[in-house]
Amino acid sequence: MQERLLYRIYEGIEEDIHDLKQITDKLNRLNSDLKNKLILFENATVNLDWDDKNSTLMKGNAIQPGLALLLDYTLDFWLVFYVAARNINKSLREMNPRDAKSMSDLQNAFRVDLNCNVVTRLIAITQYIDNE
Repeated sequence: MQERLLYRIYEGIEEDIHDLKQITDKLNRLNSDLKNKLILFENATVNLDWDDKNSTLMKGNAIQPGLALLLDYTLDFWLVFYVAARNINKSLREMNPRDAKSMSDLQNAFRVDLNCNVVTRLIAITQYIDNE
């Protein structure tokens, strides 16, 4: 009886691990997509005249940051999720269901502060951009 119960518990743990791996795979794909879009964004700025002091695009205005600042914000934004994904992947690899600290580390790795300044700052300045 006890062996059957342990088997079911371990089977449930295996299912949960499988689900977590699917979630982290999706997170890794989304991170990769975000990085690729950041690279496209950076590449689109290569031929711009960065020395044009009169360009609103370069210097920004009251409702839009300068392009260099926007590029910095997007890199910081990507780094938040890159570091989170790296921590999750590391904790998942090192996870031991019989070790409470290991399980606590895994649980904590999934705690990402989406209200941090980096995230809210980029959302605040890009939420009204017309994507058409």
